[in-house]
Amino acid sequence: MLINTINVSSWLILNALVPKALPDDVIKRYEAQFVRWPEMLPPVNRTVLTQSLKTLRSFISSLLEAQFTTTHVQPLIELCMTVRLKVVSDVIDKGVENICALGAKENWKQDFSSSIAAKTALPDFYENE
Repeated sequence: MLINTINVSSWLILNALVPKALPDDVIKRYEAQFVRWPEMLPPVNRTVLTQSLKTLRSFISSLLEAQFTTTHVQPLIELCMTVRLKVVSDVIDKGVENICALGAKENWKQDFSSSIAAKTALPDFYENE
């Protein structure tokens, strides 16, 4: 009973934080009961995921201190891993966006004086006067 309650709770949390990560069999069985949450802007989503991850890790720690077995908290540990991966994915996506934006707004000069490879010079924005 306790494991089922923890499983359902982890699915509900996963539906709220990373709905695309829900297993297909869970979606088929409980789709009508799950709320459809509105999309959040990426910066807000990163903040929510980070805070949720901290809260979730604290909750898992409290359950383990209260003598719950790893079998009981395994769904929450898996949820924690899924949220971590989503946070890392979002940070990488943001980095890619920032690099693309930097490439679009700066003038990256290349020095082809060497026959081996071109050297990229710092853009004008970074040059000293």
